[in-house]
Amino acid sequence: MNKVIQISLVMILFYANIWSQDRRENDQWLTFGLVNDIVFQTDKYYTNGLNLEYITQNSFNLFSPIHFLHTTGTVSFNVVSLRQDIFTPQKMSAGKYNQLDRPFASYLLAGSRKTSLDFSKKIILTSIIEVGVLGKYSGGELVQNGVHSILPASQHVSGWEGQVQSDLALNYGLEVEKGLVNHPWFGLSGHLAGKVGLPHTYAGTGLTIRVGKYLDYFSNLGLNRHSGWYIYFFTRLNVNLVLYNATIQGGIFNPVKESIHPDLTSFVFNARNGLNLSYKSYTIELGMQQVSAEFKNGTMHRWGYLSFIIQL
Repeated sequence: MNKVIQISLVMILFYANIWSQDRRENDQWLTFGLVNDIVFQTDKYYTNGLNLEYITQNSFNLFSPIHFLHTTGTVSFNVVSLRQDIFTPQKMSAGKYNQLDRPFASYLLAGSRKTSLDFSKKIILTSIIEVGVLGKYSGGELVQNGVHSILPASQHVSGWEGQVQSDLALNYGLEVEKGLVNHPWFGLSGHLAGKVGLPHTYAGTGLTIRVGKYLDYFSNLGLNRHSGWYIYFFTRLNVNLVLYNATIQGGIFNPVKESIHPDLTSFVFNARNGLNLSYKSYTIELGMQQVSAEFKNGTMHRWGYLSFIIQL
């Protein structure tokens, strides 16, 4: 597919969904997230992520037919997003594929997500569709070396000429979360999730624990405006059966030959631990995420993240 068409498709989806939102709704939020592994003095594997989201409650969604599993009579949140993730090998100077290491890779995805809450059953259903580009035109090299150019202790990263080739990215995902224990200061929920397509195809399950003072997660995701302070700690544990990872194996039109890329690890475990602090219409969340080896000969990796949410 022509590269210009790929980029245009991303931008059309992103802006069309934003302007399709019902402007009469007052409940709107803006989220900005930043991920980097520099907090652990590493610069490998999943090394940087940027995420921007615009959230509205009970508003029109242009892609409602795609989010076909959602039921009526529930509180719903519609989200449009733009996300970039960057991946590098452990040996940054490598410009060619190496079966002992992952290749340079990045993707840029525009997404439409719908989350429906059934408070009486303590169930949250989320579906998401993402479309974008994998490879050179997603801007991974530009962002990484741009950041390194302003950090005095960082050097220019060579080797991007050997990155995963440009390709189309299209993912559809579902997640169901069920509240198991719900007390004012403690919550436990289980979840099932999966994605089909590129860059990721997987199925997984896990648990989330919340401890502290927080708004009922199953009524408003903790987003609604409130008075006073709320603070809680959380841990999210899950295991995924990984079937395809385009950041290692390449895309549908430009796959990486099996004899070149490392073999995927079938089961990948990850844990996310963090602190969520909110005051009135502002929320900040910071934490760390750790993931087991994603490919044979790989190692465990961890990174830190920070996100801001503001109600408009």
